[in-house]
Amino acid sequence: MQVHSINKGYNSKPNFKSWSREVTTRSFLGDKIIKHRNDSWFFRDAEFWPIFTEYLVERFKNVPKVNVYSYGCSDGSEPFSFVMRMLSAHPKESSKFLPVIAKDYDKEAINKVEKREYYTIKGLEKNDIDFCTNKSFNRFFNIIDSGPAMSFAFAKDELYDNVQFSVADIRSDYKKIEPNNSVVFVRNFWPYIENWSDRQKLLKKLGDQLGENSFLVIGFFDRKATCWTIDNQVIEAGFKRTLVDFVFEKDCSKNFADKKVDVCK
Repeated sequence: MQVHSINKGYNSKPNFKSWSREVTTRSFLGDKIIKHRNDSWFFRDAEFWPIFTEYLVERFKNVPKVNVYSYGCSDGSEPFSFVMRMLSAHPKESSKFLPVIAKDYDKEAINKVEKREYYTIKGLEKNDIDFCTNKSFNRFFNIIDSGPAMSFAFAKDELYDNVQFSVADIRSDYKKIEPNNSVVFVRNFWPYIENWSDRQKLLKKLGDQLGENSFLVIGFFDRKATCWTIDNQVIEAGFKRTLVDFVFEKDCSKNFADKKVDVCK
């Protein structure tokens, strides 16, 4: 199996959809077969974000610092979405959740983020981001016109400086995650780990690493492309469902606490 990054420039779909990856394999005859194609864009699954951030603010209201990680961050649209939502909707609480530690195994993706440029079909993406950020698009982006149908948006310092980007592979980098009071985005990359047992091994590592008051966040693409098996794998690795769909909390109950006593306390 191979995972390829594709810089698409832009297309007709909303939300700054400017980066795509595809998972390919080979047939018995050697022909290339595309198994999955996955795009990145701002505020993916838009209805998720308001519910999610409200939940985090309430859960961590008595915690002074929360560690937020975004693995498989791609072009930065996911961690940037979180930053925009927190700064615009929860300004008093946002500082404890920032900066976001964002990582991707693909150096090309991180290089793209550092350019801070995103293509946009005029009007559509601005409206979507305004909807999720209390009309704060212009707070976070400068629009640079380049034609009647397409323009560039440049990420401003307030947005860019609240995310720390680097190249890393979660399969080894998971050891750097703080065990307690951590939120770990692992959204929409599980189908890239094609083998069921390999996914389970990584989830077990995350389950062993994380402790009290820590969460994993998956995405709809993870469910769809794994035939809805990913939820059970997450639970088997030591997590439990929360009130927010796609969000799982480390289970530090008696059944799992004895596996990692030093973090579940």
